[in-house]
Amino acid sequence: MSKTQQRELPAFDWDRADNKGFGSGYSVDDHSRMLELYDNTLAVVKEKEVVMGTVVGITDREVLLNIGFKSDGIVPASEFRDVPELKMGDEIEVYVESQEDPNGQLVLSRRKTKNVGLNGFWRNFRLASSGV
Repeated sequence: MSKTQQRELPAFDWDRADNKGFGSGYSVDDHSRMLELYDNTLAVVKEKEVVMGTVVGITDREVLLNIGFKSDGIVPASEFRDVPELKMGDEIEVYVESQEDPNGQLVLSRRKTKNVGLNGFWRNFRLASSGV
């Protein structure tokens, strides 16, 4: 068969595949316990709060952070200009803007932590105390 020829494959039988019983070996109680265990592995994340995140991915345009939520969040790489040595595994304080945007993405901001987070609080407190 040449590289440009295509071979016709038989239609996939989804009913037959579904009958394999994926997950059917668990009782209702086992299933409930597993759901509870899974739910306990996820952090409760509230919008408009500052949390710690771990860098799990870096591209030219964005930084991917794990905050223990059901999905990772993305922060624009431009918000890390002051951290030239940023690397995988670094712990970063981030602000949770939204648990889910229209694309289902967790929306985080590092820039907003400067005014909201603990470091931002103390910086603003010192500035106010010094009369600046």
